[in-house]
Amino acid sequence: MIKILIFILLTLSANAADPFMGSFDLHATLTYKNDRKSRDTINYYFTDTKTAIYIHTPSNQPDMKMIFDFVDSTITSLFEVNGKKSGFILPMDEKHWPGLPESKSNTSTLTQQESFYTGETKVIDGLECKEAKLEDDNYEVTLWLYEGYELSMLQVLSYQSVGKGKSKKELEMFEKFGINSLPIEMELISKTGKADVIIKLVNFQENVPDDIFSTERHNLSKVD
Repeated sequence: MIKILIFILLTLSANAADPFMGSFDLHATLTYKNDRKSRDTINYYFTDTKTAIYIHTPSNQPDMKMIFDFVDSTITSLFEVNGKKSGFILPMDEKHWPGLPESKSNTSTLTQQESFYTGETKVIDGLECKEAKLEDDNYEVTLWLYEGYELSMLQVLSYQSVGKGKSKKELEMFEKFGINSLPIEMELISKTGKADVIIKLVNFQENVPDDIFSTERHNLSKVD
């Protein structure tokens, strides 16, 4: 019996996906009912001890990079205004980062995914994806899910919810759906007259540049 249990545990460990390490870009397009569009890009970088996101903001606002250091338990926000490089160091806690619990979500606990599959598949940038469809009171949602990464959209979106009182509405929606794989493409069609949303994850890379976590030449202030 003991030998059988050991064999089962070893098999499960061998089949378990490793936590995602590398980088990708998130492109979001919002289409409003008057056909006006807005586009946003966020670069994501994951290592075993740190995560960084680089938010490309509209032209009248500075871009921002946020570094999440899980060893020091800090979040560093970096930006440049009129040639002056500045930043803030926040403690990594749920008050300053409402999405902290979701960033640690074990994707194996989100178990409703199978019931949403349509049976359709397609290859997106070399990744074999499965189509899933679902809806709630606000959106009809189509997702093309890739099961090869130990990463969920719930975790990806959690890094955007930094700041006291930051809304967790998007996180709550994905947590309710129970989708545990990563949507490489996603379309949300509004039922309430709000903007339709298309999200695409592109440019997956295995390596993360060392300098992406650098705070050099930034004047940093601590925030309690």
